[in-house]
Amino acid sequence: MRKFAILISLLFITSSAQAQSARNLQTFFEGKQVTLRIDMPRTSSGVNVYPERAQALNYQQYSARLKANGVALQGGTRVEINQLKVKSSHLELQLGTASNPKTARFNIHFNRIDDWMLTPATIVDALRRYVQFSDADQDAARLDNSSDPTNASGYVRHRVLQVGPRTTYLQQGMKQDEAVRLLGEPVSIANWNSKEGLVSVYEFRRSNGRTLFAEFTAGKLLRLRS
Repeated sequence: MRKFAILISLLFITSSAQAQSARNLQTFFEGKQVTLRIDMPRTSSGVNVYPERAQALNYQQYSARLKANGVALQGGTRVEINQLKVKSSHLELQLGTASNPKTARFNIHFNRIDDWMLTPATIVDALRRYVQFSDADQDAARLDNSSDPTNASGYVRHRVLQVGPRTTYLQQGMKQDEAVRLLGEPVSIANWNSKEGLVSVYEFRRSNGRTLFAEFTAGKLLRLRS
């Protein structure tokens, strides 16, 4: 009975912390103006983004939705974030204009959502290729995120990269797909020949304006540098 009571207490604490984090996100984002970098399809299904995958946007699915439903908002349109919802495994951002407040939305999917992930920097990093945030909002998101020692900004230490809580690390020798899943979509990929063989260099943007380079060979992580 005592163990059950402790478990219930922990679940309540976790739920309360996530609810508070969700409210903080809503306070930060709702009402902000952003500029779309891509066309938004005219469908309630929205645009799905998977930051943990090597290719965050499924372009085949995205193109099919545009073709089937047409364009609700064109790239370059200035819109407002009207609502942000935190679901069990994804975040929803409702976008619209003054005349049509809930026209389109982004769905940001994760394998699971932990409290430490619910920071403004997580959302800005996930959407920066599809939404243009103001410099001030990007800076504010980084500052908000940097105050938490368990944030997902990432740092390199002794050839190990922490990308989440204290138990989430990247290490030399881990599989390439696992490393990319943790880091998200690279901004560029380059290949070169070395004594280790063909090396692929992936460039990742982290918070606070930092850049991380991960080198892979034979499907495994060779080294990290920043």
